[in-house]
Amino acid sequence: MSTVFGVTFYERETLIVFDEIQLFPLARQALKALVKDGRYDFIETGSLISIKKNIKNILIPSEEYKITLNPMDFEEFLWAINKDVIFNNIRQYFINKMPLGEAIHRTILKDFRLYMLIGGMPGVVKEYICTNDYEKVEQIKKSILELYRNDISKANGKIIEKVKLIFESIPAQLSKINKKFQFSAVSPDTTNRYFDTAFKWLEQSKMINISKATNLPTLDLKSNIDYSKKKIYFLDTGLLITLALENKELVDKDIFKSILLDKLHINEGMFFENIVAQQLVASNNSLVYYYGNAIKGSKKYHNTDFIIQNNKKLSLLEIKSSSYKNYPSLDAIKNKFSKLLGDSYIIYTKDFKKELNTIYLPVYMVGLL
Repeated sequence: MSTVFGVTFYERETLIVFDEIQLFPLARQALKALVKDGRYDFIETGSLISIKKNIKNILIPSEEYKITLNPMDFEEFLWAINKDVIFNNIRQYFINKMPLGEAIHRTILKDFRLYMLIGGMPGVVKEYICTNDYEKVEQIKKSILELYRNDISKANGKIIEKVKLIFESIPAQLSKINKKFQFSAVSPDTTNRYFDTAFKWLEQSKMINISKATNLPTLDLKSNIDYSKKKIYFLDTGLLITLALENKELVDKDIFKSILLDKLHINEGMFFENIVAQQLVASNNSLVYYYGNAIKGSKKYHNTDFIIQNNKKLSLLEIKSSSYKNYPSLDAIKNKFSKLLGDSYIIYTKDFKKELNTIYLPVYMVGLL
């Protein structure tokens, strides 16, 4: 390799990257001997689905240490655009539970809206940094979506159509006021069980994030899950915007201006909720939401957008525009499960503030939860 590429390798200082390793299974197997050699370090990258499939007749090196990479979070995005000092300040205000002040808040929110538009896919961020051209950025995002569709076409023949239906329906599902996944909107007379393997395929491929419902929250959020109810979020909000733009009925053609100027229409609030889910996943939170009857004797169902574990308590998260002042579902759930709950969070676009046990959290701080 050193001769072919005309590059000098330095023992214990050179890192060798095997990109798209799933296309060359025998090269993957050979890494066992290369690691044993001990002179250099190695990274393998590739499509998660193909990496799991292309292993016939090869020995998987036990030396592999697997790392799943999420899209860049807001902090990493700021690093990329040379504004890393900003997030250090955000962290300090969050720790001290203090408002940043209107001028600083507006500046950070502007960068966060840009992050929503560009997204966190490294190739897309790089294109933005190099060209500052939204059209070229969109072309990169479209090419990534096409790669995803190509991966879907390689799925098991029995589930390809189901996976396609779910994938293409995500913007329409998220544009609804009730974002619980509506199976009948995808295919009439179908249920969660019918789509179960397709959901698992998409989740394992890391194309989507799934938020699961519970009507009995406990400190172990993965217990008492109702698998028949779920919300589906796209892995990256920048890609979701591009996917939604393919359906002109769902979003305004000037969606870029709407986001940058904080003038989203109601159904375009799906991007706001998606970016919250994306940040929670990046900070290793499980996506769980409450859906159930929170008032004894009432037939009305209540829900909250997310529940997270915060130290030894649970925290409810509600995502609202700054114009909302009343949160009846949140109040009902807090009353019912008061012993389990710590601070609750209203995620919005204004500055930090705290009132009793409710924290009004700027959306760009969600990654710190």
